[in-house]
Amino acid sequence: MAVVQITIDNGCDGCFKKDETATEGVTQISLAGKTWFLCEEHEEKLAGQLTQVLGEGESK
Repeated sequence: MAVVQITIDNGCDGCFKKDETATEGVTQISLAGKTWFLCEEHEEKLAGQLTQVLGEGESK
């Protein structure tokens, strides 16, 4: 049986941690010297969680 490995630069860290799916990241978040890449779904989920914890914040 052949093994195929797919590498996506800037792949979604949330999808990979969840089930090792290689989903393209569309957003980069950096905090305290660490960087994560997120797909649209994980970006929305994290934004919702941050809004609950920190409030609405400022809009661009």
